[in-house]
Amino acid sequence: MKTRYLAPAAALLLAIGGTRLGKAQTEAKATTKEIMKVKLEYAHYLLNGVTTENFPLIATNADKLSQLTQLSTWSGRRTPEYEALSAEFRKHADELGRAAKERNLDAASLAYVQLTLSCINCHKYMRGGRKTGEL
Repeated sequence: MKTRYLAPAAALLLAIGGTRLGKAQTEAKATTKEIMKVKLEYAHYLLNGVTTENFPLIATNADKLSQLTQLSTWSGRRTPEYEALSAEFRKHADELGRAAKERNLDAASLAYVQLTLSCINCHKYMRGGRKTGEL
């Protein structure tokens, strides 16, 4: 019974995420919090894509994540450490996109894990200004 609601709910979330990205791209006033919510939605779709071997879903959301990093509201701090963390995140998003285009599930899975770790490291840095890599 729960599964019959899954497809409509997923479609609704995709529509909301797509709308938010469009809004974030066109409005310079989008907050970092709004951008992070969209990022989390795209990461959710990436996990869905990796676990179901849905390569178009992986490619689309990896590209959207990479695009998010280009927004001015993406940058939480103007420091070399933050810039390096952001570049690392973008690199893993781009690797995910390439792996999806090559239909390489192992490479996509690895890039997804690396992308997730880069999120954790950056959020750890943002919370306390601590050095990254202290997991």
